[in-house]
Amino acid sequence: MKNNQFRFIAVIALCIGLSCSAPGADAAKPEVNWAGVAFRGAFNKITMRFPFLHKVDQTGRKSEDGVSFFNKLLTDYLRENYSKLNHVNLNINGGKNIAEVPYVLAFSVVDEQVLMENLGSIRKLVIQLGFELIVVDMREQNLISSIPIFIEFRDASEKTFSPKEIQDRLLDMVNGPGSQLFEVLDAKINHVRLLGKNQGTLRVKNVAVGEKSYPFLPDHFKENENKKMYEEIVAHQFGTLLASQAQVAILPYLADSLKDRLAYSFSDNEVLQIKIPEPTYALGLHLRGFKKVLAKETRAEKLWVYGAFLDVKLYEPEFDETFYSEAFKYGVQKITPATQIKTDDYPIVSEAFKGVCLKAIEQLEKNKKSSNQIKKCKY
Repeated sequence: MKNNQFRFIAVIALCIGLSCSAPGADAAKPEVNWAGVAFRGAFNKITMRFPFLHKVDQTGRKSEDGVSFFNKLLTDYLRENYSKLNHVNLNINGGKNIAEVPYVLAFSVVDEQVLMENLGSIRKLVIQLGFELIVVDMREQNLISSIPIFIEFRDASEKTFSPKEIQDRLLDMVNGPGSQLFEVLDAKINHVRLLGKNQGTLRVKNVAVGEKSYPFLPDHFKENENKKMYEEIVAHQFGTLLASQAQVAILPYLADSLKDRLAYSFSDNEVLQIKIPEPTYALGLHLRGFKKVLAKETRAEKLWVYGAFLDVKLYEPEFDETFYSEAFKYGVQKITPATQIKTDDYPIVSEAFKGVCLKAIEQLEKNKKSSNQIKKCKY
């Protein structure tokens, strides 16, 4: 693979159909080649982990140039918003070889969750999507920096949402100016950079999911081979919320603690095993579980309280020095008709989990000892 590293970048650039580097390059900024779009994980897991996003991505291949949807979307965005990259010069055509420009920028698809909930005669839909912008040193295939992105959409209808309707709404979330994805990119694109030698980093290093969580999760997360997938969701959502709230450098989570690399599958069928460096400071998350309590009942309706219980630890991984350790809980209320026998719990506990993450992050920033470490990881 090492002998073909730049060939891989060049192939992506040619497949995207680019012409030249963006104008106005600043010689004082490091140069970075644009590498295109990847799905995090192996090819054989993509359709299972990202059924809607992968289908949307492949629609672009029906066009004459055969370029995937996200490759075209992100390439066009970078061409039009080059001036917002304040810390790097981006070679959009990837035309320089690896000896001259060893760094690449890629856009990665990380998470897709489509949550549907019945509320009496109303059907509620929640779509949660996770992405990241990563800079990689191709000489060692070592990740330099990562910017997580999380977007969410909510809708309601009197009838069940069809797969076509879900895909259309997902497309609205990501497709072009005015979309949620572009709004977040506009806010975060200026953070793309090569981290300095003294720049601190954070990474969710350990995730434990307690047995009291699984009764509330979809069946596919309960299978042994897929339990790691839910750990990744927990880590990505916490990391994304922390990065957004505190403006800190976050590195991706490694579900397998015995490995130091993540697989990224690019659209030209290349898979890169990218090394994730050790963070300056690590986060340990223990999702102890979820709880559901009937708080009130009348002839017409029931009031349920759902709780999420999360332990958070901030520590220095090399010497295992702990700076912060605390247990948190957060509850959300849901009213259902008294006649409704079954409740879709997962969308509700997902809301409670987001709430407990934000509560923990608020306290991490308020606590004097932990806030001092977090400040060292700010951009």
